[in-house]
Amino acid sequence: MKKTNEKINYKNQNGITVLVLLITILILLILTGITIDIAVDGRLFDNAQESANKVNTVLEEQNEIVQNLVTIKQNLENENEYIIQNEVDSRNLNYFTVSAKSMSPENHNLIYELWVSNAYNGTYTKHAESASTTPNTLVTLETGHNLTANTEYFWYIVVKDATDSELLQRSITKSVKTISTNL
Repeated sequence: MKKTNEKINYKNQNGITVLVLLITILILLILTGITIDIAVDGRLFDNAQESANKVNTVLEEQNEIVQNLVTIKQNLENENEYIIQNEVDSRNLNYFTVSAKSMSPENHNLIYELWVSNAYNGTYTKHAESASTTPNTLVTLETGHNLTANTEYFWYIVVKDATDSELLQRSITKSVKTISTNL
């Protein structure tokens, strides 16, 4: 065996030195710290939760609209089942009147309610209720004199059995506009 005192030349060899490895780890730690800081202080998770809540709210509103459309469709299909007539009789500056007539499947007396809103998908309030009336009798309901002139209102009629207040029929929603001046 022959021993030689040859020096190994490390400068020409390829590889990762400890210094390059430490610099790489330091850069990764800095980037990780920045990412965590943005996620926490930048409210990334709060913003994601807020967006999810907004999406859920929109979905609930869309479901409500779909349910309203289904109800309208069912009412259109069943409109003539009980309610024979429901139309605007007269309109004035701050009120309007509606006529309604309905039949009863059991020939019980009926109660009519007039529900009004200033927006189709708005909150409807009961403006008028009839006394107990025999079926096939024309009933006139008035909103009361608290509406705004020259404004469009949406309304529907509810017919209930006077004996047990069971809902028999809800008419489709219609619209009417109060007049701008008395003639």
